[in-house]
Amino acid sequence: MAKMPPAKRRKLAPKVEEVTFDPAARHDFLTGFHKRKLQRTRQAQEAAEKRAREEARLHRKRVRIFREGTGWDTDLDILDTRTADSRVPACH
Repeated sequence: MAKMPPAKRRKLAPKVEEVTFDPAARHDFLTGFHKRKLQRTRQAQEAAEKRAREEARLHRKRVRIFREGTGWDTDLDILDTRTADSRVPACH
């Protein structure tokens, strides 16, 4: 009969002598959920505004190229940086 390998033993975690809590840090953590949620919302709104400004800038650039008579097909591929999930329709 084959000899079984020895059973693996877990290493014991070091014992914690004493746990201390910082009441001020605990209070900030427990009461800060609303603040952090508002901060995430504000950052998302700022990012959306930035994307909208960039899209408007690209739109103006496309219109300028069209008015200059170069047409839509020449340099438009270089200017078109929109992604597939963009909600703003292309101006053709």
